[in-house]
This record gives sequence, C-alpha cells and structure tokens, in this order.
Amino acid sequence: MVKLQKLFVSFFAVLLICISSPSVNGETLKNVFYGFNKNADRAMEILLKREASNESLSYLRADLFQDRNRALMLKRKINEKYLIQKDELKLIDDLITESSTEGTSIALKRQKLVSILEQTTFELANTKLALKRAERLIKEIDELKKVRFNERFFSFNQLVLFPITYVQGTSDFLGLIGNFGVDFYQNFNSQAKWMRMFSVSFLPATFFFIGLLIIIFQDKITLLGNSVISQKIKNKNTLIFINPLVRLITHLISAALIINFLQILTGNYGLPILIDALPKAVLIFLLGYFVKTVIGEAKEQLSDDTNGYVVDLSRLQATSFFIAITLGLFTVISFLTERSYLSVESEVTLNAIGLFIIASLLIYGLKSIQTLVFSLANLLPDMERGLSFISLSFITKGVSALTWVLLIGGIFGYLLIAFEIVKVVSYIAGVIILFVLIDFFLRGFFLSKNKKKDNNSNPFFLFFGLLNCIGSLLLLGLAVGIEFSQYVEIWVRFNEGLTLGDVNLTPASILNFGVIFGLGYVATTIIQKIVKGTVLPKTKMDKGSQNALVSGIGYIGYTLAAVIALSSIGFNLSSIAIVAGALSVGIGFGLQTIVSNFVSGIILLVERPIKEGDWIEASGFSGTVKKISVRSTQIETFDRAMVVVPNSELIAGSVLNWTHSNETGRVRVSVGVSYDTDPKRVERLLLKVGKSHEMALASPEPFVRFQRFGDSSLDFDLIIYVKDKNYMFQVRSELHYSIFELFKKEGIEIPFPQRDLNIKEDPSLNTNKRVLIKKGGANE
Repeated sequence: MVKLQKLFVSFFAVLLICISSPSVNGETLKNVFYGFNKNADRAMEILLKREASNESLSYLRADLFQDRNRALMLKRKINEKYLIQKDELKLIDDLITESSTEGTSIALKRQKLVSILEQTTFELANTKLALKRAERLIKEIDELKKVRFNERFFSFNQLVLFPITYVQGTSDFLGLIGNFGVDFYQNFNSQAKWMRMFSVSFLPATFFFIGLLIIIFQDKITLLGNSVISQKIKNKNTLIFINPLVRLITHLISAALIINFLQILTGNYGLPILIDALPKAVLIFLLGYFVKTVIGEAKEQLSDDTNGYVVDLSRLQATSFFIAITLGLFTVISFLTERSYLSVESEVTLNAIGLFIIASLLIYGLKSIQTLVFSLANLLPDMERGLSFISLSFITKGVSALTWVLLIGGIFGYLLIAFEIVKVVSYIAGVIILFVLIDFFLRGFFLSKNKKKDNNSNPFFLFFGLLNCIGSLLLLGLAVGIEFSQYVEIWVRFNEGLTLGDVNLTPASILNFGVIFGLGYVATTIIQKIVKGTVLPKTKMDKGSQNALVSGIGYIGYTLAAVIALSSIGFNLSSIAIVAGALSVGIGFGLQTIVSNFVSGIILLVERPIKEGDWIEASGFSGTVKKISVRSTQIETFDRAMVVVPNSELIAGSVLNWTHSNETGRVRVSVGVSYDTDPKRVERLLLKVGKSHEMALASPEPFVRFQRFGDSSLDFDLIIYVKDKNYMFQVRSELHYSIFELFKKEGIEIPFPQRDLNIKEDPSLNTNKRVLIKKGGANE
C-alpha cells in the first residue's frame, strides 16, 4: 500500500515535472523523439523483467508522465502548424481550379508545400505514437503495482506464528542500529574529519548551530511570538492555536536546518538512507505534537470557562502524541524495508510490535474524539454539530471493533494487511482531528458569538472553510493510498481541458470567460442604475415604461457580455447560430409554452397594455401589477396574496385594466326605499352624501339614477367619480355608512324582503293523536 509518508518525495518529483518546460525550442525534434523512445525502451525492459522496486517504478512513471506531457504539448504545436499548411495547400488548389491554369511558379510553390506538409504529418504521427506509447506504459506500471499490492498485502505470512522469528528479527534490527552508529561515528572519529566537514560544509554547519539555538531558546521565541500576535487577536478561542502554531513553526525551522546538516554525512551501512527518511518522520511527529498541544490549550480553556464545563482530554492528548511517534518511527522502518535494509524476520517483528502499539492506542483513545468535538462545540455555542453524540459514539465503537478484528487477524498470520489498515485508520483519525481543530480556529477567528446565527455566510470563513475541506479530503486520499503524484497528474489532465470542436476548454479559458462576463454583468448593472436613478427621472415616461427600458438594457447588456465572453475563449458564433437553428424545431415543440410566455413578455414590455402599478382583472384575479418579467407577471391581490400569471394568458385572454389611461374611477352605490317615500327627496339626500365625500370629483359631478320599481322598494343608484381607483372599495363602504345614518336621521325606511310562513294542519295527524290517547287511557 502506498504510504502517506511518500508525500515529499512525490511532491518534489512532480514539481520538477510541472516546472519543466514542455517546449522544444532548445532542441531538435529528432532529439526529442530520441528521448521519448529511450525512456519508453527502458520502461519496456523494466516491465518485462518485473524486478524493479515500487519506488523505482514510481520514478519511472514520473519520467513517462513528463514525456507524455511534453508529447501532448508538442502534438498541439505541430497540429496547429499542420492545419495552417493544409489550409495554404487547399487555397493554392482552389486558385488553380478557378483559373484552370497551373504555372511553373505556382507548381513549385505547391510542390514545396506538399513536401513541408508531408514532413509535418510525419512529425505529428511520431508525436501521437509517443503519446500513446507513454500512456500505455503508464497504465502497465499501474497494473504491475496493483498486482504486487494484492500479492503482498493479502498473503498469509506463517513466520508470524513462530517465536524464533521475533528473536532473529530483534537481533537483525539491533545489528542494523549498530551499523548506523558505526557510520555516524566514522564521520567524526578524527580531528581531520571535523575540520574537513566544517570547512567544506560551512553553510550546513552554520544552519545546524542555528537550529540548535532555536531549540534552546524556543520558549523565549514562543513567548515573543505569542505576545506579538495576542495584541492583534482578542478572541480567546483563537488564542488556543497561537502557542501551538508558533511552536510548530519554530520546530519545523530548527528540524529543517539540522536535517540539512545531517544530509552531508556519509556511510557504508545505510546512514544516508536513514537520514533521507527523517524529514517525513519528523513532519509526522511534529504534527502529532501540534495536535497534542492544541488539545492541551483547549482543555485549559474549558477549565476556565465560566459555565464550569470541565472535561478530561488527557487520554486523547497521550494517544495522539504516541501514535504520531509510532507512525514517525515506522515511516523510517518502511523506508528501510523498501530498500532491503531489513531482513524478513526484522520486518515481521517490527510490524507485529507496531500493530500492537497502534491498535492499543486507537482502542484506548478513540472514545475521546467525541469528547473533543463536543468540548469545542461548548466553547462555540453557535458551532453547528454535523454529527450527533449517538452517531459519533456509534462510529468510534465500530472503529474500535475493526481494530480488534485487525489485531486478531495480524496475530494469526495476516500481519501486513492488518498493520497497514491500522495505520490508515490512524491517519484518518488524525486528519479528522486536524479538520475539527482547524474548523474551530476558523469559527473563532472569523465568526463572533455576538453576531446573528446567519454569520456562517461570512465570505472569508466560507472560503477558508472550503480550503479546509479540500485539504482534508486530499489528506484522506493520501491516507488510503493515493500517491501525491496522482493528484498532480489529475491536475495536469484537468488543465489540458476539454475539447469541444475547435475549442479547448481549460481552467484558464473558463476563468477568462467568467472574468469577461462578470465585467459585462457589472457594467450592465451600473448602467441600469445610472439610467434608472439619473436619466429616467428627468423624462416624462411613466414608471412602467421606465422599468421596461431598464429591463431591456439589462437583456441587451447580459447578451452582449455572454457573446463577447464566448468569443474570447474561441467559440465560433456562426457555429452557435447553426446549432441554434437546428435546435429551433425542438425548442418549438418541447419548449413551446416557455417560448410563448417569453414572446408575450416582450410584447407586454413593448406595447405596455398593462404596466407595474395598474389595477387589473385577469384569469379570475383582481389586484395590482407588481412585476412584469419575460415569463410571467406577478399580481398582488387585495388580500395581499401574490398571483403569478403566465404572460401568454394576458396576451391571449381578456384583461380589464382599471388604471390604463388615468387613476380616476367610478363608484356606484345601490339603495332601495319604501314606496311611501318622495323620490325627489331621496335624490337630494343621495346627492348630498355623494358631494360631501372628500374623494368625490367635482367634474364630472355625482348624480342619481332612479333605476326601477322593485318588488318591495324604489331602487336608486348613487354614482360618483373618485380621484384614485385604488380607494374605490373604501369609498363605497364609507358611502354606505353615510347613507344609512342620513336615512335613519330623516326617517326614511330602507325596506327588506319579508316572508310569511303558513302552516296547514293535516287532519290525519289529529286522528292518529286521538287513537294514541285512547290506548294510553286503556292501559292506565
């Protein structure tokens, strides 16, 4: 299984691939193809022998991947030249065909172009062959490593069952440690070697002493860093990370300086190999120490909490620290194993010890992870709890059970697969703890307790939170066996883009499209605001016309921004027009309703039969037009409900617009009086009520109509014109009140229908009643 600790070797190998230029300006194509074929032949020979180590295969794969990238870039460059030459040749052939003549000069020119095109075609074919060959060899290397993985890790090792294996393995390992000591001693066993080392390697020696000084004075450096940072950061939850972070930085610097000095040491028994493994081991150890320190700071913060919520995180502290030490040591052991410095017995012995130690620590400390999560949530009350206490408890119990199974399986022979899975589980637990701690730090730094609960919309918190999630996912991939070089390969392939016709969509072109369209969108929005706030108020256009003009500017601006952005990334707009024409038939049938509503919306905005603010009656609803969009129109009813009416219904159906030409309206109030009332008197009283209302217009003035002789009343209509149609219902109600009060005061009766109920007695009912009475008397 590929180890997480291969991160740095893979990183620098792939970084070399990325920074190397794929161009061939400084060398001929012949030398380039020779280099391709040489690496491919070497890879074929290694794959046929199947004897190279996995590390050698990884380096070989990196070389082939570099050749593959260079071949791809070269293919694109040659293909561009090929297309240009092909177009030139076609142009000459068209001229010869049109003129029906072929002079000597044109023939020579054509012959020269044909010769150049043949050479370009040959180069393009060689480039494509080199590209396909490199991709095939990369695939074969991956297949070989997969086969080795299955054979090695899923095999039964009977040496685990014999005690002599551990005796011999311990002896061999102690001998190897002694050899390392001999190598180290031979670098300093004479004054001459001391003098030569510090004279030839003066700069690394200086770095060594600087690293020692940093370790000696790390407490003072940490205190100074804390005092400087604490003055700028007041959040106490964020300060939990300051001391561990400063310590981590000082430790990393001092470790890098000291390891840089150690790399100049020589040896015949494997000391340089041991030193090469130190960077990865030290990194794992320091990250574990960082987690331990942060948990300690959180524990102190919890103990000082005003709520008195105190928890014990000592178990998790010890577990994370000792697992980091164990993983760091076995990083070095794995490094030595891959280079055959350890015997089979030593490997079995060390793997058995590592399995027992890490499995025991996991079982001991897993329960504390849920304690850490909810302890941090207690410090940040607004912190969202993605996992409940029950689900966290279930997960930790499941992992503990898996660890027990792996421990038992390793004891009974399946040692390697059990040990590797236990290490993977440890790495995953570490990544989860790091993710939780970093998330807690981001919430404490960017979010405040005094803010509202929607403070999670802070853009900086969302950005760095996304980076935290992506980084954690990448680390989880490394933990389960994905090589770092594979990440870079995915990124390189992603940068190669997606070819759509003659357009190659790459992240750079997509970013270019986004920037240009974004600038067009912002410019259109600014123009809309300027026109709406500065230009249109000075005109005589009504509000509906102004909104229609602003919407039209928006549609034109957004369309132009999209067209310019598409042109900038190489899209042929004529091709888009052809495609749009081909799709128009399908759109006509499949999207008929949507297109109809869109066209109707344009008609409404241009012809303006209705506008925003109008009182209309349409589709069975009555209310005020709030918004007219290209698909639908929003109508707010008088009950404050919002109705969305498709635009096609407003164009195809009948619409009653009460306020199309002006805001005035007519109110009619019907009333009936008794037959013994003087009609002229009723007319005078009604006109008095109508003219006295404050919303009534003087011209046209109110008038009364004697409508009919009703069944039980003389029916009159009072008609007045009001200033604003939006108040018609209110005016009608007020007129009803006034008429009722005035008629009551003047003694005028408002009749209402009366009904007389005549009950006719059935004689048969009386006969039955007498029979029942007689029976009752007889019984008595």
